[in-house]
Amino acid sequence: MRLLRIVLFSGAVLAGGLVVYFNREPAALAPEKIAVQGSPVASPATEKIVATAQPGPVKAPSDDMRKNFEEARDYAAFIHDAMQRPTEGGRFYAYLAHNRCSEILTVTSNPDAKVVGNPQLRENAEKAVEDLKKRCSGVKAFFPNDLVFIKALLHSNAKGRPDTLLDERGGLSSASKKFYAADIARAIASRDPYLLALTVENNADYLAPKIDPAYADGQNRPVLYAAAGAAACEIVGNCKDGLLVLTPCLVGGLCAHTDYRDMLRDDIEPASRELFDKTKRALLVFVGRK
Repeated sequence: MRLLRIVLFSGAVLAGGLVVYFNREPAALAPEKIAVQGSPVASPATEKIVATAQPGPVKAPSDDMRKNFEEARDYAAFIHDAMQRPTEGGRFYAYLAHNRCSEILTVTSNPDAKVVGNPQLRENAEKAVEDLKKRCSGVKAFFPNDLVFIKALLHSNAKGRPDTLLDERGGLSSASKKFYAADIARAIASRDPYLLALTVENNADYLAPKIDPAYADGQNRPVLYAAAGAAACEIVGNCKDGLLVLTPCLVGGLCAHTDYRDMLRDDIEPASRELFDKTKRALLVFVGRK
């Protein structure tokens, strides 16, 4: 569920063996400090792309696809169209859209949940969830389960054209210690916020020991995952007033926040909030977002 939050409710993988210099203070970290070593896709050209990739006004190849994903009124039609457009990251966005719809169709309001916070947010949440369910209404008919969707996704690549954003290891593979740093470098170079956010959140475990000794031996993982979730929504730009905060309000009556970052931070023990802040900043600085 941790990784799906950015995919499903946003309005929020990928290539080999990089050395990340996280031993300095977070403010000193930047994409140009990344060195590619031993990657299956590493080359002088790759290193140049990674070193110069910076967020900004440069248009990403997937920008139009991302806009269509965010504004789609009929996600079934969007998925079918996106699958045929791999040069724009269409298969990646078809995957995001299918997951988003699969999850939202299971969300139901709990009228018995006591509202903590602003009751108006509950009304906003009901409207937002209902709107997304309508936009997703046709998806189940074409893809009744995940297996059917994955088969369709694979079939759409019958001509062997790689997707701009899907992982070269297979697209749907999990994070790997062997590949995590190059995955992040590839996401930075793509300039796609959804890919970058997912990659940061998916690989937080591998970055954690370099951020702070408090994460040694697997400690403080709740703080790490909360900070990664906050960094991810900031990268995508959907922290405020979106389904990330409206859905918990609808399902559990947790309506005290309009910003997902604040909701995550307030859920952390006070003694750990400084670590949360440091971790979120370190992750954002590392990918050039601070």
